Amino acid sequence: MEINVVRENLLESLNFASKVQNFRSSIPILSNVLLNTEEGKIKICATDMEQTIVSYCGVEIVKEGSITVNLKNLYDFLSNLKSEAVNIKVENFKLIISDLKNEISLNTIPSDEFPEFKDKKNDYFIKINALDFSNAADKVTFASSTDQSKTILNGILFETSISSNKSSLKLIGINGFRFSSYKISNVEVKKETDRDIIIPTTSVDNISKIIKELNVDDDTYIYISETENKNQLIFEILNVKFISRIIDGKYPDYKKIFPESFDNKFTINFEEFRDVVKLSNIFKFKDISRIYLDLNPKKNEIKIYSSLAEVGESVSFISTKIEGEKGVICFNSKYLMDFLNHVEGNELQIQTNNPQKKKVSKFEDTSDPNFTYLMTPLQER
Repeated sequence: MEINVVRENLLESLNFASKVQNFRSSIPILSNVLLNTEEGKIKICATDMEQTIVSYCGVEIVKEGSITVNLKNLYDFLSNLKSEAVNIKVENFKLIISDLKNEISLNTIPSDEFPEFKDKKNDYFIKINALDFSNAADKVTFASSTDQSKTILNGILFETSISSNKSSLKLIGINGFRFSSYKISNVEVKKETDRDIIIPTTSVDNISKIIKELNVDDDTYIYISETENKNQLIFEILNVKFISRIIDGKYPDYKKIFPESFDNKFTINFEEFRDVVKLSNIFKFKDISRIYLDLNPKKNEIKIYSSLAEVGESVSFISTKIEGEKGVICFNSKYLMDFLNHVEGNELQIQTNNPQKKKVSKFEDTSDPNFTYLMTPLQER
């Protein structure tokens, strides 16, 4: 194999590949990237056996071929060069990279030892605006579980819907104590899924990162398809394919956690509430910071406080019209702050139930009806 390539273009593709690379893997080939000439381009592949990234970079092909090389070493060397273009060739099982002043040789592993992956796909069944997908992913992935024993909750549910007016895709994340969902309308859905399609949260996060790094415009779309054996999804955007395994299993029936009604309802200024919640973060006990909302409908006032004997306490008051009953409700302030970090509007609508009912509370960004967040209250200490 021998190619001439623009260094910055190759670095961009290698950067995408690094998102799924396990640099500390005990299996050497998984620390490598596959380079393969194909139809006037270099095909660049990396995998951790759960996720695979394939990207294409335009090159001048002098000699066809394929090889694998340690991704980190290749990326680090190219990053430190100043030249615009480089020559890359394979000689005597070494990858030789050179410009007018520098040359380095790297050890390789034959490409036939690289794990097989399926990037042959069925026709796409979802076409979605890339920026819409990235926005939805960011507002859902933070709520999924990081407990590796809860495999299903380590993923994001893709729920499709087809109607006569318009189709939609809803992304859903749960960790057992909170729930976040985002509905994307104006999606082209060719068929509704007849099973739960659950994608690892890390995969959804990586796709969102790739979209941002590609600097896509408003007219860029992602095409989502299944592999022929239907155990993987392929996300294709511009010159990048992201292949993720589908988590096998049944997602929890999340609709059961929605209360039929709420005892209290109020609208609150976002910035004012966020600033108060930030004050509670220093009062942590066993990595949990509790924040209390004392609702007083008669005064149309909320007393918000946090305390820890070893540290002190904070108390704040916010005026707002409260529909409902007097009561005190307690939340994990980190979970609350995670939601607030993804709010874009000026006001929040919050609906709660009295603590003894042990039912979830609902938080909504009034500027975005597609974004829904539920959280289970904590028991008072």
